[in-house]
Amino acid sequence: MAAFPYLKTGAVAQYPLGSGNAYATQEVVFLNGTRQVFSTSVPLRRWKLELAGLDAAEAESIHQFLEAQNGEPFSFTDPVTGETANKCVVAGEARTGLDVGLRSTSVLAIAEVL
Repeated sequence: MAAFPYLKTGAVAQYPLGSGNAYATQEVVFLNGTRQVFSTSVPLRRWKLELAGLDAAEAESIHQFLEAQNGEPFSFTDPVTGETANKCVVAGEARTGLDVGLRSTSVLAIAEVL
């Protein structure tokens, strides 16, 4: 399984870093049409990465990684705890751009999945 790339500094993220936990819900639809919805007992982690001031090599590394994954799960190292989440996906769309000094910026959300 592929792993999210590290920056030149050896970090996987920069501050400000958004993170939190969420519980996934699952739904069972019975043959008679009734439904039962329940929450999973394991919290799933989420991170919001705001990567600013990336040089061309770092930006290209992240861009190529996201294109190669094409929605497939990857591992991600939690920047706070150092634990590896083995099954993560990019939640939503990643945004990239240039800052005032023409250095690359990226904003993306990563979510752990079951």
